[in-house]
Amino acid sequence: MMFFSVSVEDFSPIGAGKVLLNGPYALLNTFGQLTGFGSILIAAIFGPAILRDFQQDTYALIFTKPAKKFDYLGGKWLASFVVDTAKRQSDGSGNETPMALNDLIDVGVFSGEKEHLKPLHMEKHRFSTDRSTLEIVVNEQPTFAGIDPYNKLIDRNPEDNLIPVEQK
Repeated sequence: MMFFSVSVEDFSPIGAGKVLLNGPYALLNTFGQLTGFGSILIAAIFGPAILRDFQQDTYALIFTKPAKKFDYLGGKWLASFVVDTAKRQSDGSGNETPMALNDLIDVGVFSGEKEHLKPLHMEKHRFSTDRSTLEIVVNEQPTFAGIDPYNKLIDRNPEDNLIPVEQK
């Protein structure tokens, strides 16, 4: 009986005329409604935090120290680097106040030239201290490593987020 009710519903008309539930019009209508609902839900969840950071001129101070690489077992490479992180809030006068940092931030290790980087490792890491040492194993020889490599976060000096890897 349950199967019959589902199959009858699948082929019942929607709107004017005979439009099937799995037809393009019905799918477009359904996905459009889900997209609209999802956009409103995401704005409701993340909107207040983003607005607060924008109004209070909050930004993250992020940079990396030189990375070192050396051969690892089985043709793998170990990229080891130190990351300094700080989060500050600025008032309208330019006075900065340190804030507690407990954020997930992208960390990446890349190969290739600066203009054509190939990501070898891209993952969010939680940072809650001012200085962290990261060790990431990759399958190819890395050439660049850093934190927030695509500059998604507000940063006063984004050029120091991604640095060349030193040969050791």
